[in-house]
Amino acid sequence: MSRRALRLECAALAALLALSISSAAPPGVVVDVRNPRPFGYTVGDVLERVVTVDVAAGYALVFASLPRAGRLDALLEARAPAVERRPRFDGARYTIRFAYQLVGSPETVATLLLPPVTLVFEGGGAREEAYIADWPVTAAPLAPVHVLARAGLDVMRSDIAPAAISARGPALRLAAYAFAAALILLHLAYRRYGLALPGRRGPFARAYRELRAYAARDDAPAYRAMLQQLHRAFDETAGRSLFAGELDAFFAARPAFAGARREIERFFAASRAEFFGDARGHAVRIDPLALCRECRRRERGGR
Repeated sequence: MSRRALRLECAALAALLALSISSAAPPGVVVDVRNPRPFGYTVGDVLERVVTVDVAAGYALVFASLPRAGRLDALLEARAPAVERRPRFDGARYTIRFAYQLVGSPETVATLLLPPVTLVFEGGGAREEAYIADWPVTAAPLAPVHVLARAGLDVMRSDIAPAAISARGPALRLAAYAFAAALILLHLAYRRYGLALPGRRGPFARAYRELRAYAARDDAPAYRAMLQQLHRAFDETAGRSLFAGELDAFFAARPAFAGARREIERFFAASRAEFFGDARGHAVRIDPLALCRECRRRERGGR
């Protein structure tokens, strides 16, 4: 057999095969319906029927033919159909899901009908219809109308009392918050007013106790003793012997005392005049107890 004859024979076989396929292709639409089970439903259940339609090339679903959502009767409510389209080699496949919800409870077992649906497909001036028949289902009540009068089954039962909620957790949290707030307020008071705290007595706090004993005497020896106590407190605070010419460095290292600079400078001038007779020291008596009280407040954080 020549090559030309072989080619002609293959072409003829291909034409016959195409003709056979085209003649075997189902015209119009092919419908497959999967209905829900026909029994065992109560109020709130959703029933779904799935319709699969294979259409030939050129056909398309007319969406106006789909049923609308809404109440069907006293027990059934229809939802909007969900449509899914998938192309195929010889047309398209539509998968349409119809959902119905049981919105009421019958008094006795009742038979309900899922309504029939007619789907319309059009294409190329042609029109095809797919008819889905109604489908019966049964719905049961949640409880029978009459209950056997036994062991109090026909008596309305009272509501169950709610369980008591423990207040221990909130009370502990409230106590913790109050304690934290008290600590914060105590810290602010200490910073602002220099309130005494146990174990935090500084040099001026200790000197203040001594100066109060001397203040009652009001004589020259007591005044000198008070000045000496103040000097010791300044020396202890500075960490070394502090002299008037070193006050700038003292205030730079301990800025809390800078607000009382004038009173501290007057103290050193008065001390120099008292102990060394220096007339340049402005021989003016100061109040050592008041200065010590101010320095005590500042060493505790007060400004």
